[in-house]
Amino acid sequence: MKSHIPIFTFHALDNGASPIASSPRAFVSGLQTLNDKGFHTIGLCEVAQCIARKLPFPAHSVVLTFDDGYASVYDTAFPLLQKYGMTATVFLRANAETTRFANVPFPSMNGRAMLSWRQVRELCHYGIEIGAHTLSHPDLTRLAVSQARDEIVRSKEIIQDILGAPVTSFAYPFGRYNQAAYEIVQENFECACTDRLEFVHRHSDVHLMGRIDSYYLRNPTWYNLVPSGLFALYVQARAIPRNLRRSVMWSPHH
Repeated sequence: MKSHIPIFTFHALDNGASPIASSPRAFVSGLQTLNDKGFHTIGLCEVAQCIARKLPFPAHSVVLTFDDGYASVYDTAFPLLQKYGMTATVFLRANAETTRFANVPFPSMNGRAMLSWRQVRELCHYGIEIGAHTLSHPDLTRLAVSQARDEIVRSKEIIQDILGAPVTSFAYPFGRYNQAAYEIVQENFECACTDRLEFVHRHSDVHLMGRIDSYYLRNPTWYNLVPSGLFALYVQARAIPRNLRRSVMWSPHH
């Protein structure tokens, strides 16, 4: 049992130069390393429940998340999750333009192919948690409260309506939120994730959980350090300049 846990976040699994791209080779190597070292995955809501009940997190546990809903989640990640008996959370951007025809992919994002509802249903049936990620992926801090509410709540409603399953988790686009967005999320979801580079611990706010971006795991050898304190030191060291840059880039909006 332990007092902190890493939530790893991925976007697209491809060899592109974009910061949101993760090499499939590094991803395969990373999951193999975690499996070989005896790690298993738990869900976001289980993490939230541990925090609420003041319980330690299960030993050798990690959380895997995927933002946006790129097709590579199904094509590349899903077979590996099945191979190792792992689960994950996929945060979908779902809006009125998202076709309800099962085999038609969602509108492309960042020039990449997206999931279809047939694939999302298959992920859900396997046990992959499907979370909400707004309608249009905006910076919520730049919207009126009514707009932010529509982006957050409608995305949840669309996913629930199509899947016939509850949506209990949310990811803030760009990791951005203000007090209004936070309160809307708190009212509608059991837990939520930002992009703040940090571990989740027993005092974390379950609606503002930090994550460890795959950008900092491009070298798969870093996965070897996950069981040791060196990994925590690595994350802390990388978090200082990243979080400082974020605070400068994203001035607060109220």
